[in-house]
Amino acid sequence: MIYKGRIQILFKRFIFRFLLFFFILMDWGYFNSASGVKFSGTVFGDYYWVAANHDTTLEEENGFWFRRIYLTVEEELDNAFTTRFRLEMASPGDFKTNGLMDPFVKDVYLAWNPSQANRHSVLLGLSPTPTWSLVENFWGYRSVEKTPLDLQEFGSSRDIGLAIKGSFDEDKKFSYHFMVGNGSGIKSETNKGKKVYLALSARPLGELLFEAYGDWENDKGEEP
Repeated sequence: MIYKGRIQILFKRFIFRFLLFFFILMDWGYFNSASGVKFSGTVFGDYYWVAANHDTTLEEENGFWFRRIYLTVEEELDNAFTTRFRLEMASPGDFKTNGLMDPFVKDVYLAWNPSQANRHSVLLGLSPTPTWSLVENFWGYRSVEKTPLDLQEFGSSRDIGLAIKGSFDEDKKFSYHFMVGNGSGIKSETNKGKKVYLALSARPLGELLFEAYGDWENDKGEEP
């Protein structure tokens, strides 16, 4: 009876996963066309070899790994509202952790674009912060190193809250990104304080970019 019960459970899991995968394949074209739902994915991986390092214990380390994996679902509800849900996972990459690539929620928000020109957006949920959102978009994919702001842990790339972003002109040379969030990144809120972000940017000449950024956080912890 025990083996039978285990077989039934395994069989049910197999059927569920098979049907889920089957319907995803069957409805892929429909979702990406008729319904307004778009599925997309991104995978960065490589083979690494540590030829030399200040930590001699890491020398000659080598292997295959996934630097980043994205699975994104976006839906256009109508001309003004869109939604986005993204999962991210990656190999630990610290040469010590022998664990699974656990996925976590990277984005989940509702966006409102009130104008047809798409110059302004209001985002509610877990969305990119003004901290280095523009910097990452400007640099694109970095195969060797993180951006300095990310490397020095200047702030979180995501936060849960309300964000307003857009441009002051039709050519989108002068932009803004304002946000009020928990200040806890992708994690749950644990205090009464909130974090306010503001970034102002200018692109006067093509790829020449200037940005002024600041944030303020009222994090006093829980009162006794």
